[in-house]
Amino acid sequence: MVGLERMLQLEQLRKIEKANSKRFRKYDKEGKPKTYLRAVSDENDGQNITYNLFIRMTIEQRFGVHRGLDAHAKQNSLKAIQEAVDLKPIFVEFDVMSINGIIKTGHPPQEPLDKLEEVLSLFEGHETYPKIDIKLKNDGLYSIVTDKVLELVNQASIDFTLINITGKDRSYQIGAENYFFAKVRNNPKIKLNIDLARYRKPGCRIDKSIKKHVKGLGNIIYSVSPEIHEENWDKVLRFAEKHRIRNCCFWLRSSPGAFNPQVTVETIRKALSLEKEYNVKIYFEINLNYIKGPFLNKL
Repeated sequence: MVGLERMLQLEQLRKIEKANSKRFRKYDKEGKPKTYLRAVSDENDGQNITYNLFIRMTIEQRFGVHRGLDAHAKQNSLKAIQEAVDLKPIFVEFDVMSINGIIKTGHPPQEPLDKLEEVLSLFEGHETYPKIDIKLKNDGLYSIVTDKVLELVNQASIDFTLINITGKDRSYQIGAENYFFAKVRNNPKIKLNIDLARYRKPGCRIDKSIKKHVKGLGNIIYSVSPEIHEENWDKVLRFAEKHRIRNCCFWLRSSPGAFNPQVTVETIRKALSLEKEYNVKIYFEINLNYIKGPFLNKL
């Protein structure tokens, strides 16, 4: 959904929303419409309209794209990321790694693809921000890789960049994040996303050492990313509130063959409803490979 086709779809959405505003509209505390958050149970045409509104507006306002759009290019490639940026989502996530001192996109063991500075230029002049997942090797050189990534980010004309750091074990992960904190603590344009599952296995307790580490990172943490089908949502959101993390970005994962659009929509609805209980904004990160076919056909 890019270019003219996407513009036409959004225009159609606005017309549908306007036509049905009196019938389905609901307002939040600030008086803003929340049509897309309300389920209806009267007649089938109403259900279909609000289903479409909910999905399209959620994609527009709450979805980030994982590794770009790879219909015509490889994941993490310059072209795939360009096509994702053209959708104007909240963010586009991609992986980077160091190859002979050069930062290139790619997810090990995927071959290195494009230079980071070329990819960052795609975001200049756009509201969509880059979410860079730095894939580190356990070679004790995370400082060199982190410094190079930050150098390139600071050279780009981008208002905001989110960094995710991936190490192969817990101690290395924590060391790399502490180093990142020391480098960006006074830079409001660069923040950190943390993935709790990378400190521990899903379902395991968030222990004191994790809490101490996250507390030490302070306000450089922009968001936390739990796996939507594995984590205890309430525990994660309570953890986020306690550490003043204002954003939660659920990672939506499913195999393409098993993806059920109705189940997924209900899961998204329930996740968004958490905003009523916690002072945390809910977002979603999705690999669009997982919603090809039945999901998009439903639209």
